[in-house]
Amino acid sequence: MSPHRHSEIGYLVLLALIGLACAQVARAADCTWNNANGGNWGDAASWDGGVPGAGDNAILPTLSQAYTVNVTGTVSAASATVKSGATLSLQAGAPGSWSHANLTLANDTTNEGIIQLMDYGGGYITTLTVASGKKLTNALGAQIICTGGTGSNNLGGGPRRMFFR
Repeated sequence: MSPHRHSEIGYLVLLALIGLACAQVARAADCTWNNANGGNWGDAASWDGGVPGAGDNAILPTLSQAYTVNVTGTVSAASATVKSGATLSLQAGAPGSWSHANLTLANDTTNEGIIQLMDYGGGYITTLTVASGKKLTNALGAQIICTGGTGSNNLGGGPRRMFFR
């Protein structure tokens, strides 16, 4: 094979590899919750498309009954869509996890259901962060609820924070 032919093949292989790399970077997965009984964010079996990561869109659709998806620990997603009948509950200091609850969203997020920032006390912090320049749209009838301490709507427990930059 001539040296010229080797360089053409090398060039084509390089272009194909660059194309594959760009395709992987550009594509965010839609990860859709499928468990009408609710559960924990990290439960892979409850997501079509796998547990959302930092580059993925987390979608909590309307299902056959109202349900809650619990976030404990620290998670990130590109965006979140919470539909009617769905509750996204960030739970700091939840029994069994005993940790902060942090959700960071890189893009615009829509709430048509309920987003709940909840703590069980003990100095744990609940944080919802929407990236700088991005929006959290709370639709008519949707709710953002802060609860903590010893009872519902008791804001005396640990701090809850939402960052809008």
